[in-house]
Amino acid sequence: MTKLRCGASSPRSSEQPPPAAPARVKYAEAPPLHPHSLQTIRPLIRADSLKLRRLALLGARHGPDWWLRYSPPWFGYAFAALLPEQRRRLRANFEQLGVGGRLASWQTFAQYAACLAEGMALAAGREVDVKAEVQGAEHLSAALKLGRGVVVVTAHVGPWDAAAPLLARDHGVKVSVVMRRELNGAARELHDGLRAKAGVTVLHVGGHPLDALRLRQGLGPGRALAFQLDRFGARTGVLRALPSGPFRLAALCGAPLVPVFASRRGVFDYQLRVSEPLLLPKRPTAAEFAGAEASVLSLLNDWIQSHPTQWFDFSAAEP
Repeated sequence: MTKLRCGASSPRSSEQPPPAAPARVKYAEAPPLHPHSLQTIRPLIRADSLKLRRLALLGARHGPDWWLRYSPPWFGYAFAALLPEQRRRLRANFEQLGVGGRLASWQTFAQYAACLAEGMALAAGREVDVKAEVQGAEHLSAALKLGRGVVVVTAHVGPWDAAAPLLARDHGVKVSVVMRRELNGAARELHDGLRAKAGVTVLHVGGHPLDALRLRQGLGPGRALAFQLDRFGARTGVLRALPSGPFRLAALCGAPLVPVFASRRGVFDYQLRVSEPLLLPKRPTAAEFAGAEASVLSLLNDWIQSHPTQWFDFSAAEP
């Protein structure tokens, strides 16, 4: 250690250059997270992770009320911090939608975590006070009275997983949801079992060429078959095309097609909007088919524009 003598003068003080500026202190930076660590963590927080769903179910079913109310957003923020690619995708969507602010992507993760926890709590049979304002419920009732079943078109927006059992309960209808077959079979069985307890059947497609033939089982008197239309083809922000399958099935079976979208306003506080049914002839013309698709596309984009941080579009384009 260098010792300094205070008060001592140097014989060459007039020739000595001015003292150098004190050295800047450099604080040690935290080492970057090793790539192997990320490979270990990310599978645990994937949407189809069995461990994640078991953890969410444990808190939703047995956690105290304050835990269910306040903890999900913080888990969402933690997932957002570990998933930068998904945050970038959300920001790209927001730019196309004209939504400003860098916090919007973080808010989307928080909303997703809250919707997941509340949906699991309802499916697990937890006794909670649910506020559900349904706008246009008479449209669904009128469509069901036709006796052919209803093709419900919706999206991954807001509490969509909680909306199906609410509609099943309030309208006395058997609801089936069409979903792609998940890669994690154990996670799929866990979540499908919860949905079944809530009165919702899941029909999986994508594993066999003849899967679509089973979809007609979900239609008929007192039945509703739900499709999510927002994960289709190349997309960023505003959706420009929808899958044709639900429209063709509705026309073939003579079932009315009813758009239903949901949003979350607070803890177990939901808003559902049911739009007027669309009836397609059994053999629609190209103009009739395009008109029905354009009508649903407009409703869906308007709903996403009104609730951008509740559109859970984390993945890349699908075929």
